Amino acid sequence: MGYDLSRNTTIGAYPNTYLAHLKALEIELLEAAKRKLDKWIEQRCKDLKSYLNDPHLPSILEDRVYELINRFCRKTQ
Repeated sequence: MGYDLSRNTTIGAYPNTYLAHLKALEIELLEAAKRKLDKWIEQRCKDLKSYLNDPHLPSILEDRVYELINRFCRKTQ
């Protein structure tokens, strides 16, 4: 994304840092699904659902969180 890494990258690159985190979580969940790590997926789905209560979640990413929940967390609901 073109950011220099420093102590302030997380803050300075916001909200792109949150977007990068969600992309990484998607890859993690895809890999866990391949490996049939249902307990891991269940735990990460709890984490993912908690993001909806995070005051720092950019409103433009709420739909992305819902998309990931709908895609990966149906078994855990």
